[in-house]
Formats: sequence, C-alpha cells, structure tokens
Amino acid sequence: MEPFAGTAAGRLSVEDAGAEMKRPHSGARLNLPLYLKGETNLEILARSVLVALGKAPDEAERASCLAVVQEAANDPDNHPLDCECEGCA
Repeated sequence: MEPFAGTAAGRLSVEDAGAEMKRPHSGARLNLPLYLKGETNLEILARSVLVALGKAPDEAERASCLAVVQEAANDPDNHPLDCECEGCA
C-alpha cells in the first residue's frame, strides 16, 4: 500500500471515499449499508475505503481519514438506491 504523502494530492478526499462507496461490489459499498444501520463501525468502513484505494495512513492521519469517510457516508448521494435512512426516506 502507498503511504500518504502528506500533501493534498496524497490525502483522502470526500469525493474519493464517496466514489468508492458507489463502486459496484467494492468493500465500501457492501459495508456502507451496514454502517448506516449501525451493524458495523466507522473504522471498518474507513478501512474498506482505504484498502480499495491502496492507501495506508499513519496514526497521525487516521483521525482525518475517519472524518472524511464519515462525511462521505453521511451524504445521501453516496447511499444505495434502496436506503431507508432518515436522509433518504
């Protein structure tokens, strides 16, 4: 896996995380509905996004990655079509 470069280009973006959540058969897409239902945690969802993108954040960058993934997960545009969460209902 590629370590984060510490530059804007090397950091995880909300758009990249959201795109991974929309990609068919990706781990992030499979984990997102579980996260929205409270059946898995943010750490697992974030890990699935990062693994798919080949990124390995260090401890200092981990919190910002979690925040980015959480923001993408909370955006109804990234939710599955059959989502029944408050934002989609």
